[in-house]
Amino acid sequence: MPKSKVKTNANTNRTKRTAAQKLAARKARVDPVAALLYDPCNGDATVAMYNGEGGYSQRFVKTFSVTTGAADTALTYSFYPGANMASGGAVATGATVLTNQYGTSAGPGIAYLTANANKWRAKAACVEMWSSQAPLNITGTIAFGLLSATQYQSGSAQTVDGLVNLLTHQTKLTADIVECVWQPGPADQFFVNYATLPSTLMPLDSDDRHVIAFAGTGLPPNTSYTFRITYVCEWVPKSSLEIATTVGGGGDSQHTYNVVSALNSSKPGWYARLKSHAQQFAKQAVPVIRDITHVTQNYGPHVLKAASMLL
Repeated sequence: MPKSKVKTNANTNRTKRTAAQKLAARKARVDPVAALLYDPCNGDATVAMYNGEGGYSQRFVKTFSVTTGAADTALTYSFYPGANMASGGAVATGATVLTNQYGTSAGPGIAYLTANANKWRAKAACVEMWSSQAPLNITGTIAFGLLSATQYQSGSAQTVDGLVNLLTHQTKLTADIVECVWQPGPADQFFVNYATLPSTLMPLDSDDRHVIAFAGTGLPPNTSYTFRITYVCEWVPKSSLEIATTVGGGGDSQHTYNVVSALNSSKPGWYARLKSHAQQFAKQAVPVIRDITHVTQNYGPHVLKAASMLL
């Protein structure tokens, strides 16, 4: 008699994983640095990101409003995570020359940091912006994105129209929340010493520190615009508190910048979005970040070349 052919299934003895187990397995492979940079509101604030002295991590949230006056049609707002400074206000027109000057008084958690921190550095941040107008009556346009701190100030000739030209994203204001997520510049890995930082000046390396910026034009008068800042920073206590820190922070600055490069290559403009679009894109965030983890861990210096193949 001919031998019967019996097919075997190699997966017969394997236990099928539930959907929850599959999701847990995917989350286990997510790069924590990428997760925090992409979502400062929910990422692990304690993840080590930079070389050097290690401090303590904290997430702060603050809301700030800019209101146009009776004769105002434009506004500007910027948050400077590296120094925890902010600047903004309403002006008559887009051509009005600005006096953009950062100040520490508007920074999230500034009272806590002033009382306890000797120095700090930013790990992640985002700013959400929306109008107080009724949804069907919202008018005006908003430009938003990332600049260097000195680009935002740009001497004594900066205007809202000038900022619009510099910023990479622009949209008509609607009921959607406009969101911009920060990414560290080359100098943002270094601490800013608060004890020696004047209240209205910037660190000397502000050319290499990134800020989040908004510039609005065609706005109606007597209208309020809300900016909600989420700020994650690493801070080193004042010596008078007698809290110990470590010289080796356990982070890897090069890995952090590799992750930034991979995010920018795989999803250009990921940092500037409408909130409704962000919620849709969040479905893709886990696999994208997982692939970034694979690239940065296995290819190291070649991450820029490999990043274009992530999506």
